[in-house]
Amino acid sequence: MFVSIANRDKRHAILPIKVLADIGMRIMATAGTAQVLRRHGIDVTTIRKSYQGIGPNGEPTVVEALMNGEIDLVINTPHGHSQDGSPRRDGWQIRSAAILANVPCVTNVQGLAACVEGIDALQRQQAGVRSLQSWNAAMGEELAALI
Repeated sequence: MFVSIANRDKRHAILPIKVLADIGMRIMATAGTAQVLRRHGIDVTTIRKSYQGIGPNGEPTVVEALMNGEIDLVINTPHGHSQDGSPRRDGWQIRSAAILANVPCVTNVQGLAACVEGIDALQRQQAGVRSLQSWNAAMGEELAALI
């Protein structure tokens, strides 16, 4: 899994990412996100942004890793401008590469939370399918019991 989270979302993304790490998902992140995750005890590998190019020892950029099939899930919450004030091209490149590589891409913390719940349910083999009507009936019964 690759993670690049906007500063405004980092606090809310830590717990869901930790859950994924705890169930065995390998986490890769850009430098800023990786630093925050490490401070919270999450094992993470730092991966290069596109504009940084290939590393001195051949380390791929996130876009190259996506195109090479090394990433199965992208969490990228885009926001505004980079520290130097220029538009954030790296987020656009990451999301575009995810689409081209047919890799799921989550772009907000609410989607991240839902994604984690789904992955956790699949891991516990408790995922199921219900119609909207059955969910509505169940919610109606729960509300009636509360009243």
